[in-house]
Formats: sequence, structure tokens, C-alpha cells
Amino acid sequence: MECLYLTMFANIVRNLDVNVIYLVPDITILPTFPPHPSPQINPTHLRSIHGCICMRERKKEGERMKGFSARYRVIVLLLFLFHIIDEARGQAASGPAAAPAPGPPPPLNVTAVLEKGGQFRTLIRLLQSTQIDKRIEGQLNSSNAGMTLFAPSDNAFSSLSPGTLNTLTNQQQVTLLEYHVIPTLITLSQFQTVSNPISTQAGDSSPGQYPLNVTTAGNQVNISTGLINTTISGTVYSDSQLAVYQVDKVLLPLGIFRPSVQAPPPKAGKNASDTSEGPSNDSNDSSDASSTIRRPWRLGIPFAVAVSILYCSF
Repeated sequence: MECLYLTMFANIVRNLDVNVIYLVPDITILPTFPPHPSPQINPTHLRSIHGCICMRERKKEGERMKGFSARYRVIVLLLFLFHIIDEARGQAASGPAAAPAPGPPPPLNVTAVLEKGGQFRTLIRLLQSTQIDKRIEGQLNSSNAGMTLFAPSDNAFSSLSPGTLNTLTNQQQVTLLEYHVIPTLITLSQFQTVSNPISTQAGDSSPGQYPLNVTTAGNQVNISTGLINTTISGTVYSDSQLAVYQVDKVLLPLGIFRPSVQAPPPKAGKNASDTSEGPSNDSNDSSDASSTIRRPWRLGIPFAVAVSILYCSF
């Protein structure tokens, strides 16, 4: 407080243009003033003042955070742009990114393919009962050659003679189904250039056994077994491993359904002609014999006349 009073006194003296040295020779001898009484502060006013100060500080803090959030968004945007630019430069330097290697294809299910076709219930039943479906799936998943399957529809099986399938042995049923499978993939366009006869999984393709001949006429593919002639009526399924074509007739191989050969019956006309010729030959022989017998008499009469003439002349 003393310093405050000294400062106030010095200001007063400066305003009066009085030399402080003459008026105050020694600063230590200045009289001391009584302490200024402290003002009485109302608690209510103190709380209101504190609330105003807090509101002002909150406002300042909000403005400061608002500015900080705006700067933060700008910084994040700049970092994102720099990241995009770096990625573009890296791709330009390293070239296009290599595509990931495709995984192995899922195993094929022949019966599922036929079930999706909707009209091959009899063929599915035969494939499952003979285990041919498992054999086909195993070969497809272990080989890259592919397979071709001719799939007769349910109508094709119903057009067979009654009891045709029931009269076959288990091995014959297996061979019949194998006759519908070609152990290589053949597309529709490749049927125009295949060599006949085509070998099937039934085996021997020599004449009279299991040959399969294919001819084309435009987009139509004709199939002949030697007993059955049919055409491919549609494609049920086709990819790089398996091709399934619908046929409207069951392919019957000669090796199983070869017709039996019967001896021709004897001709009735030939026997009758032989019988009729018999008496004629006998009559000819008898006429020859009678002519031989009569011929000496014909020669002896002139001879006897000549001998009689000669005898009378002597």
C-alpha cells in the first residue's frame, strides 16, 4: 500500500510542476497512511461474477475447439489427398496390379446338373444304381480331358419296348450307360470334324460292337448306333470340363441289342420242280431204252432182204 501511495503522490507533484526533491527531501520521513479498508463483497454478486467468467471461458473454449476442428478436418483432407497421390504414383511405376489367381473350380455333380434339367429322372436313377455318376465325377475331377454325356429324356426311356431295361443284366446296364459317355469334351462345333466311329466308354467301336457315328447337317447333329438314329435336341450343360446334350432316343448299341439271325425257310417251289422233273427224266430214259431196243430190228430187215436176194440169184 505504501508503494501505491507513493506513486499517487508522485503523480500529483508532477501535475503541480513542483520539484519533488525540495518537497520530499527524504522519502523515508513521509508519513504513513492508515490501511485502506477492504470492501465488503456480497456472495451473491460473487457467484454471478463467477458464472459470467465461466460462461465467457466456455465461449472462448468453444470458439477455440471450433477452430481446432476446422483445422483438423483440413489436415485430414490433405493427408487423404497425399495418400491418393502416392498410390497413383506407385501404380504408375509398378504397372497394373496382377489379378489374383483363380481358385480351383468346385467339383462337378452330374446328377445335380441333370436334376436342374428337370426331365431326366430315369437316367439319374440308372446312374446312381450303377455308380456310373461317381465314376464320371471322379474322372472329371482328376483329369483335364473333360467328358461328353448324351442324356436320354424320360420320354426316350418310356418309348422303349416294355421290359427292355428289366431284361438286361447289371453289367449290360453299366455298358449301356457307358455307351452314352465319351471320355473327351466335344463341343457342338467340334462334331463337324470328329472321325467316325467315335469311341465311347463302352469299349470296342468295331462294327457290330459299340460303334457310334455322328454326322452334321448345318447346326443339326445326327447320331447313329446301327440300330437307332436320333439327333441332339438341346444342350443341358456346357463348360470347360463337361458337356451334356439331350437326345430323344436311348442309344442302343449293337453289342447288346444285336438282332438274332434266323435261317431262311426252304423254298416250296424248288422241291415241286424237282419232283416234276423226276418222271420226265424217267420217261426220257425209257424212251431212249425202247429206241435202243427197236433200233436192231430196224437195221435187220434190210439186211435180211439183201441176204435173200443174194441166195436166190445163185
